[in-house]
Amino acid sequence: MGVLLEVKHISKSFPGVKALVDINLTVKEGEVLCLAGENGAGKSTLIKVLSGIYIPDEGEIFLNGQKCNFKEPIDSLNAGISVVHQEHKLLGNMTVGENIYFGRFPMRGGLVDYQKMYADADAIINKLGLTIKSRDIVSSLTSSQSQMVEIAKAYSRDAKLMILDEPSSSITDSEVETLLDLINKLKKQGKSFIYVSHKLKEMFVVGDEIAVLKDGHHITTKSVDELDVDKIVSLMIGRDVKNVFRPKDRPIGKEVIRVEHLSNDHASDINFYIRAGEIVGFAGLVGAGRSEVAESIFGCRKTFSGDIYINGEKIDIRKPKDAIAKKIAFVTEDRKTTGAIQVKSVGENISLVNLKAYCHYGFIDKKAENEAIMAGIERLHIKTPSMNQEVQFLSGGNQQKVILAKWLLTNSQLLICDEPTKGIDVGTKQEFYGILDDLAREGVAIMLISSEMTEIIGLSNRVYVMRNGHIKAELDESQLSEQTIAEYSMKD
Repeated sequence: MGVLLEVKHISKSFPGVKALVDINLTVKEGEVLCLAGENGAGKSTLIKVLSGIYIPDEGEIFLNGQKCNFKEPIDSLNAGISVVHQEHKLLGNMTVGENIYFGRFPMRGGLVDYQKMYADADAIINKLGLTIKSRDIVSSLTSSQSQMVEIAKAYSRDAKLMILDEPSSSITDSEVETLLDLINKLKKQGKSFIYVSHKLKEMFVVGDEIAVLKDGHHITTKSVDELDVDKIVSLMIGRDVKNVFRPKDRPIGKEVIRVEHLSNDHASDINFYIRAGEIVGFAGLVGAGRSEVAESIFGCRKTFSGDIYINGEKIDIRKPKDAIAKKIAFVTEDRKTTGAIQVKSVGENISLVNLKAYCHYGFIDKKAENEAIMAGIERLHIKTPSMNQEVQFLSGGNQQKVILAKWLLTNSQLLICDEPTKGIDVGTKQEFYGILDDLAREGVAIMLISSEMTEIIGLSNRVYVMRNGHIKAELDESQLSEQTIAEYSMKD
């Protein structure tokens, strides 16, 4: 196999941060190079350099032996590099075919030749073995199907190199299997990939080589045959990860929340309780209704019926401010849209919900506010040049820590965490597990929604399993196993 991509001595810095330092990588034709590293290791920056979003400070990029100077994304795209981003860039109100050929529609007589466009799109869809149709509206597709549209779009451009950034972060295990099968199929056709994922086991299904980045440096590149998950983790964080989950010997206190017969547009007749010091997991497949239940409790989704009790008192929650007033906090699934204000600073995000506490006679006590912000940064070990850094420039794990720090300032008695470790690395995950355990030991009741079985089993005192908007089972600690949870998640 010939060399397709060569990255030579690439460096990129931002104010106070060296994001990439002398990076050297190669990708061969028909090969999948996997990128492993913690949040902040430099993976996203490298992708943005290869896709023309960032111009490197130093170094060179060669594609098929030709030196490339990417000034903007269209240059990279025209050279044959396509990126499937973690957040899909599709137009929801348009069809699959229109998305695949957007910006380069086939024309006839000055008008779009829809017949040819849909025929060409269906030809690609059939060649890839996908279950979607060219005339399907994108907004009606699942996350996995949208991912396939992105790949079909890249394929239609005859991309030499496809970069997949966390492609499995929002899809089910069966959908992941379909995705990995498609990548292996395209690899046999000579397509090359850079595959980025925090789910390290996937790398051994599709990868040929794994490159490990840490703090902006290239640590090593090895064949998948030379590595296992434990070795990758050790290279990523510079130490062995042992005892990921602590013993669940937390003192359990009084009941903090009880939900009776709650129903909304995605869930029906939901009943559960959580006590102080308890982490209670909510397991189930994507679309089971877990997030929607949490949104009703927090007042950001309309509740049709049912009652919510906090400390034995029946309460009426119509808006998030009602929930906040009752000391309920919500770390949402989508940190970029509903979790943090990306263009605001770390400090502004952390103090936002609790700003009233620092107001006196109409003025903000900046000293008190800044002290609280710095305490949050230090407590959660948030990696940021300063409290004035915009959140959008932090790694995913550090963005998640900012969101959690915001809620910790409110001294909440109930913390709802919806996929709190989605898209963050194993080292930061372990930090989060420790933080959640510490909070539970301080008497906080925690509602944990997660699609990762090991996370649910490793942290939870009890687990409610949901399917199709209903709670199918309540499992105590002695009953927790992947098989049991999977059975209740899938059976009617």
